[in-house]
Amino acid sequence: MREPVPRRLRGIQGQVSRDLQRTAVDHAADLLLRAGVDTRGDLVTSVGGQRQAIGPLMFVDLPASATSKLKFGNVAGATKFIPWREGSLMGLGLSLDIVTAGEALTFQVLKNATVIDTVVIALGVKKREKLWDKDLFTFLPEDEIEVQAVTSAAWTATTADVVAWLEPEM
Repeated sequence: MREPVPRRLRGIQGQVSRDLQRTAVDHAADLLLRAGVDTRGDLVTSVGGQRQAIGPLMFVDLPASATSKLKFGNVAGATKFIPWREGSLMGLGLSLDIVTAGEALTFQVLKNATVIDTVVIALGVKKREKLWDKDLFTFLPEDEIEVQAVTSAAWTATTADVVAWLEPEM
C-alpha cells in the first residue's frame, strides 16, 4: 500500500515555505500574462497591458443640428482623453436617459481631431456598445481622444442626456 503524498515538503517551514509559495504564485501569474489567449472581456491582457474605464464623458440636452463634444464629468472644455502611455482603444459604451427620437444618433470617435470610427444608436434605442480588436485604433502618449455626438435638424430628443465610457488598453 502506498503512502499518501504529503502536502508539505518535510523540513521546509515558516518564512522559507511562504517564500516558495509566493514565488510559485508570481511565476504562475507571469505565465498567465504571457499566454496567447483571447482577452476580450478580460481586464488584464495577454501582453501585460491593462484595460481601464475612462469617463464618464457626458453631454446634457443634446441639441438638434449640432456636433457636440462629450465632456468629462460635464465640465466645460474637458473633452479630451490624453493617454499617459501607448495603447489601443478596445471599447465604447453609450447610454441615453431617454430613447432616441426623430433620427438615429451618431457618435464619432476622434484621435487628434480626425474621425477614426462612427457608432450609431438606432432610432428608439437608449444604449449601445462597440468593441474593437486590439491594435485597430492605437494611440501614443499625448494623443488626444474625443467622442462627439452629431445630430441633424431631424433630431427631436433635445432633452436627451448622454453618458459614455471609453475602454483603452495601456
